[in-house]
Amino acid sequence: MHSILFFDGLRSVVAAILSRAAGTPGDFDRSALSVRRNAMTEMAIMLGPDEVTKAVAYARFHGMRFSDVAGTHVPRPFWLETTFESLKPAQQPYHSAEELKAMSAELDRRYGRVSAKLAKHVFGANCPHGQLPAYFHQQVSDSAYELLMVSLDHAIGGAFDERKRMALLQDKLSFAMMRVLGVSAADLASMQIAQARKLLPRPRRCRHPGFRPVPNSPEELRHHLWWHIETVRPRIPGADSSPFLFLSSYTGTSIGDTGIGMRFQSAVRRAYLTSAISSMSAFRRVPVFSAV
Repeated sequence: MHSILFFDGLRSVVAAILSRAAGTPGDFDRSALSVRRNAMTEMAIMLGPDEVTKAVAYARFHGMRFSDVAGTHVPRPFWLETTFESLKPAQQPYHSAEELKAMSAELDRRYGRVSAKLAKHVFGANCPHGQLPAYFHQQVSDSAYELLMVSLDHAIGGAFDERKRMALLQDKLSFAMMRVLGVSAADLASMQIAQARKLLPRPRRCRHPGFRPVPNSPEELRHHLWWHIETVRPRIPGADSSPFLFLSSYTGTSIGDTGIGMRFQSAVRRAYLTSAISSMSAFRRVPVFSAV
């Protein structure tokens, strides 16, 4: 009786290995000999010495849920239930805010993005449903950021109207500041020239932004900012009488955070990046990293 229950449990484990680890779901008994051999090898690795700890770690690495390895038939073999009990969602301990923040920083460093799904896959992290910390919201990848900047460059190059061109140049700088420095749309809308000068002091020798069209560091961003202050902004009507960094190229008045948000969404749609860039908060690198 015990051996029957034991092998019933092994069948559930093998089925999970075939579908999740090997990527060849199907009936084990009808699978090719090479597939069955690989599955048995993987099971030996999974259920080796220190089997509970190792088995659970193996299951989490391959994204297996409790129902995958334990099956849906009840009652289940006792050894199977106890071995993988910690995979049950209610049994996974919640991590502290400090732990989640550290995981987020490491994921951002490794993959350039942060999400609860990726954290669960890499670290087995358990995030409270509906209460995901801000740093576990889906982060925009560096490649999506670069594509948005390139799309803006193309739009700038094709803009023959001076006012439209000025607006697009401001968009590129404001979005780059949002990404690199982590500032919000509200921060950008209220930012004055004096604040910008203090935030990113003028380089000894300013270079045209074309040398680094997609800034990825404050040092690179400084050249974009000062080219805007000294070359682009003075060409906007009313710039001399306003203390704000970003102005409407049509009216010369300061741009509100709503206006910046609308232009951001418009730029994302124009670049066909709505699936890759879900929001401005995901686009910013904070709170994984603090703003400069």
